[in-house]
Amino acid sequence: GKGGREPTLTDAQLLRGALRPEALLAGNMALHLDLARRALTPLAERFGMSLEIMADSAVRLANANVVSAIKTVSTERGRDPRDYALVAFGGAGALHATQVAEELNIASVVVPPCSGVLSAFGLLAADYLLIESLTRRTPIEAGAPDAVREVYGELRRKLEDRFAALQLEGEVAAEFSADMRFVGQAFEIRVPLATEALMTLTQEDLEAAFAEEHRRIYHHGGGGGAKPIEIISFRLGLSALLPELPGLRSAESPAPTAERTATVVDGGRELDCPVLARGTIAPAAQVMGPAIIEETTSTIFISPDWVARRDGADNLLIERI
Repeated sequence: GKGGREPTLTDAQLLRGALRPEALLAGNMALHLDLARRALTPLAERFGMSLEIMADSAVRLANANVVSAIKTVSTERGRDPRDYALVAFGGAGALHATQVAEELNIASVVVPPCSGVLSAFGLLAADYLLIESLTRRTPIEAGAPDAVREVYGELRRKLEDRFAALQLEGEVAAEFSADMRFVGQAFEIRVPLATEALMTLTQEDLEAAFAEEHRRIYHHGGGGGAKPIEIISFRLGLSALLPELPGLRSAESPAPTAERTATVVDGGRELDCPVLARGTIAPAAQVMGPAIIEETTSTIFISPDWVARRDGADNLLIERI
């Protein structure tokens, strides 16, 4: 809410009731090729490049920034991007997705329907979530399990009071974690703690949970009492689950009256690409790259050596050949 005001149940109902997925698609942004050329021409002349190569270089720089950001939340946290699919959203996300995936050796890209407004749709489809946190330095010793249970109960009561004030009812899910570190370290790692196991939690359980998360992230370090461990803060999230998840589908497009093609400069190569409307792609059909797929909220670029198809939920699945 504005001014730090707590959102009320009425706010949530108005947001979910008044906004429909189709309403998010209204309005178009005009593209001005002449202004784009005017902006890039001085740079192209400065570096002795053609206008197309300069534009391609700008795209590659943007891709490098996206790759760096993904590494920050994946490899730097002990997760291998190759084990995941890349989900593309936002107006430009699908335009860069296969190029970014190639840089990260990711073999699959998922473009949800109406991907350009997926974040806005997420406001309508998300569970109602409230979070409480508490800083309380707690050494991992014999009395630590009781301290953890006490903090959990304190945070849970606060959240339940907030839920009651908002008149939120129904099934509730909880996620509890502790920010832990070796004593003397300047940073912590977030360690999930299963709420159903809190009643039987032991000092050894806390040490083992920290050691497992530390090894997963850094591939070294363990518990076993070799170094003292401490909790710095706690975090509890309580979410009210939506009774029904609203759906989102791509708008069906009429069959094109004529084939269209476009020339794309990708990595210095000029590629002749067919231009397709997303709504005309049959579920069983395959679109071989290079190709461009247009929809109301975004443009999708299929790189060479990638193939795209629609699944039963209207997602566009793009896989490396």
